[in-house]
Amino acid sequence: MPLDGCPHCGYAYEREPGYFLISIWAINYGAGALIGLLIYLVLDFWFKLPIEIVLLLTLLPLPVFNFWFARHSKAFYLAFDLFWDPHGQSGDDDGDGGTQQSPRSPASPETVGGEK
Repeated sequence: MPLDGCPHCGYAYEREPGYFLISIWAINYGAGALIGLLIYLVLDFWFKLPIEIVLLLTLLPLPVFNFWFARHSKAFYLAFDLFWDPHGQSGDDDGDGGTQQSPRSPASPETVGGEK
């Protein structure tokens, strides 16, 4: 069961619906495909096994790896997103990253009426 947020800084892990889809499609399945390709190449080119055995030994560990790696791929994606788009620690979850603009300061007496 994943944590709701970081116990150290309070950074919320859960985002809007669909946020972690790219972690599953790109990171998890991509890592699974790379692992599968690596296993296939090692078994086929170095050990010269028959294709049925190579496919069996390549495809059997991939679902286990993908289930195990799903939580880690979400953590990698969250760290990647936080690195490139840091969110503020103000606790608000309005999507602006905690960078709210201050209200406009009142016009100075020199600029009232458009004159300087």
